[in-house]
Amino acid sequence: MARNELLQAQNCYWESGLRKSKGTSQYDAWLSSTTSIAGAYRLYTTSWYNIFALDNGTSVTFWHSQSSVTGTIIAGYNFTTGYDVEFSDIDANLVFVNGQNKPGILYCTSTWEIMDLEDYDERDRGTATWWAGEYIEASASAWLANTDNAQSTASASFWVVAESTASSGFYLACTYNFNKIYVYDMGTVSATGGRYEYYTGNNTWTACDVSSSIALIGAPPSATQLIEFTWASDWVLGDAYFTDYDDLANHYILRITHASTSGSTLASYLTLHHSQYLTQVTDDDRPQTVATHNRFLHLAAGNNVYISDYGTPTGCR
Repeated sequence: MARNELLQAQNCYWESGLRKSKGTSQYDAWLSSTTSIAGAYRLYTTSWYNIFALDNGTSVTFWHSQSSVTGTIIAGYNFTTGYDVEFSDIDANLVFVNGQNKPGILYCTSTWEIMDLEDYDERDRGTATWWAGEYIEASASAWLANTDNAQSTASASFWVVAESTASSGFYLACTYNFNKIYVYDMGTVSATGGRYEYYTGNNTWTACDVSSSIALIGAPPSATQLIEFTWASDWVLGDAYFTDYDDLANHYILRITHASTSGSTLASYLTLHHSQYLTQVTDDDRPQTVATHNRFLHLAAGNNVYISDYGTPTGCR
């Protein structure tokens, strides 16, 4: 054998002579004949983990393993079947994409957490950026500003329903887009036919796609109510119809009303958030590849590349 020729050999090893490798197990105890690996990654948190995206023909689920060949599922999340999954980590957070679903993120503190990247990157809207008040459609002054009480935690003093008349409720207006509202310490609403509408210009209102809501109808006293809707790209700023209302003009307006009510209801305060920021900045493009370079996360959707803030998976723009 010539000098260094053994370096070119494959599937063999040296043990008192040249021996053929016996190969390795292909996860026989874990994968069935109908399951395949859509992607895999080696992630370091406080120790090393193997992360797998497993496609069973119905959906893609995510698993972690450490010392054994079998894995443990990270429950409550899946991707669409039939597409490879790419991974990249930054600051012990693992971001993954497949070009079909919204980007996901998983990480481990004391337990494994997994969610859409934009849920991890939820934006809180500061009180200086939004306004609120009562809305009474039948009134000559339909829009009654009450921002101070909507933002004050001192007592229940914001009217969620101000009058027992049809189409009464409240409004919110914000400098920035939002899609998630918490209503704190709210009394019981005796109402029917809740409506959630955003402004699309020229005195036109469009129904929200309310993806998650404990509807503001029949709610128990002292409850925290969540209103969450799908961000809409045709939401526009308040225009000439609101020139007499400083709180509404040039802001994104949402109104929540009821077809009929039998009484008024107070809440303590509200907070506004945006949990679909990434959908907004990407125009709902679904990145097909992800990479980390110089401690910046890069998401690529077609010819567009979105870059995070330094050292974190958040703030992509």
